Amino acid sequence: MPIVALGLLAGACGQDSPAADPSATPVRTGNPSIAVSVPAGPDQTGVAEQVRLDPCLAIGDATVTAAGFDPSTRSRSGDLVSGDLVVIGCSFLRFQGTGAAAVPTGTVWISVQNRDVDDIRDSAEYSIFATEQLAGREAVLYTVPRLDGECSAAFAAPDGRVEISFLANSASVPVPPSCDGIRPIAAAFVAGLDL
Repeated sequence: MPIVALGLLAGACGQDSPAADPSATPVRTGNPSIAVSVPAGPDQTGVAEQVRLDPCLAIGDATVTAAGFDPSTRSRSGDLVSGDLVVIGCSFLRFQGTGAAAVPTGTVWISVQNRDVDDIRDSAEYSIFATEQLAGREAVLYTVPRLDGECSAAFAAPDGRVEISFLANSASVPVPPSCDGIRPIAAAFVAGLDL
């Protein structure tokens, strides 16, 4: 989704943030182990269809690691409350190599929003290339043509939909294209969410 992707790119640097105020954050599922705290999600006061699932609080470090990303890069990214649209997002980086030799090879964004998957199916803005089962849930796999190189998967969620978007970074080392990696990445993250 273009609006989210632009905001997500800005938040992909993975800085540690002060602990969130529990009274101001959406409801999270379970109690996953998370080493890096993030600021509170956006204020949804006055929004009729609120998003209760916060991916930055609901996805544990073990899930992030299983998906091939660094949990220490957890960063709130792409949050948006605009009219009746609510998006709550989180991003993580992937590295190749160790220590000072490590180079970033990809960024993943997980967002939950109060729009359903049919919005993707019904819009010419998205280019759907598959609908299939991932981690036991139906996924719509797609690209947004004007977001060059990014690949996404969307799943139905109680509050609307979960989107998992991946952008491979081959600037430093050769890596496969984003759409070659979206299936296992999306499956690992959606399996870690209590949908």
